[in-house]
Amino acid sequence: MAPATFREVRKYVRGDVQADVVKRAASRLRMKLAKSSPELMTLTVGLNFWSWGERVTVALGVVDGCNLIDITSSCVLKMQIADWGKNERNVRKLFDEIDKILGDASEHLRCQICRKCDYLLVGIPDRRCPECGHEYSLSDMPNKQEVATFKNAISIVVVVTALEFMAVSLLDVFGAGGFLPSMLHGVRGAVNLLFFNLVTLLGIVGLHRLTKRYTSRR
Repeated sequence: MAPATFREVRKYVRGDVQADVVKRAASRLRMKLAKSSPELMTLTVGLNFWSWGERVTVALGVVDGCNLIDITSSCVLKMQIADWGKNERNVRKLFDEIDKILGDASEHLRCQICRKCDYLLVGIPDRRCPECGHEYSLSDMPNKQEVATFKNAISIVVVVTALEFMAVSLLDVFGAGGFLPSMLHGVRGAVNLLFFNLVTLLGIVGLHRLTKRYTSRR
């Protein structure tokens, strides 16, 4: 089960981007450094209004003689499928801060990522992903955001429904089931809970997408 995630990759055509540049940018944004190496860093963002916190990974590399920065922000809570744009803001703010530090050397290009398998499509002359064979075009978005997949949604609904059904069953065992509506008991109750949870989840995902669409236009 994958949480809400945002990823963007940029190729810097000028300048030499080192790990200390990323560390300085993260420090300015008050992102805590959890792990660090010359090629890979892990940053953490604490509990906030939008999520239980996020984990930001920054990978550094070189492609065609240019520096590559690959930043991914994911919610810490694996069951969280809506981040209300927080992961995207983490990535964009970190890139913006890096660009401020680089100054004139911040010229960059956004790199494409395969929509199907997340393979980085850099330096590939063919319009086909070498990892999964998926065909792509130059009009594809250069980043990938996973709000909620069908597999994630079904998994969350099944788990939540099972926990709720167990709670109702325990109340029945201890004689407290009378406080709950009759529509929540037995097999009929399980079906009603499943339907209610599915509708609620779809509503949350829909609200999340409307919120992102509104904020992106501002």
